[in-house]
Amino acid sequence: LGECADPAETGPVRVVGSDLAAGGEAALCPVCGEHVGEQPVRCLRCATPHHGECWDYVGACSVFGCRSTEKRG
Repeated sequence: LGECADPAETGPVRVVGSDLAAGGEAALCPVCGEHVGEQPVRCLRCATPHHGECWDYVGACSVFGCRSTEKRG
């Protein structure tokens, strides 16, 4: 299939947040699937935007593999 980069050589993955998804459309909340709007809550670990109410309902980031309980916004 191809060669994968060695994480020891490339370092950790860095996620750069945005309120826009690829293609320019508004980002969707990973809990409810609706647009997050102008003031999302962001995960401190992966920067994924959520609605504040959705974050509070789940109690953590809802991105598979992240599950951080720290937020900003």
